Amino acid sequence: MSLGIEPTARQVTDEKQVNAALDVTRNLSGENISVAVNCAGVAYAKRTLNPKGEPHSLEDFTRVLTVNAIGCFNVLRLSSTRMAKMPKDENGLRGVIINTASIAGAAAPFILPFEKFVLFIWCFIFLTYMWSSLTSHSI
Repeated sequence: MSLGIEPTARQVTDEKQVNAALDVTRNLSGENISVAVNCAGVAYAKRTLNPKGEPHSLEDFTRVLTVNAIGCFNVLRLSSTRMAKMPKDENGLRGVIINTASIAGAAAPFILPFEKFVLFIWCFIFLTYMWSSLTSHSI
């Protein structure tokens, strides 16, 4: 039995790749998506300064911020744009977006070296809150 689900490996920070993943769904069902699950995330367990006094890699920090915050925003904006074009269902909704975040957002302040991880989790949570404005579009 097929559920109409086609897993695709994509980079959430790349607009073309996210749109390609959304196109797969449209090609399978003939409609735009009605559900998006946003759970991409990466983390590095490194201290701001290591025991030798060397700084945390800016490249690693930038990658985490890019995937966790910008990637989340990218999937939200592109999937909601397509959902907004869908007709409302029997409950008056066009779609649903589910964002997941790690419990480490609450626990990380107490577990070194994860102090920076809190920034990424709370950024993700803020984006979820901000996107609650999509209710005006029945998403």
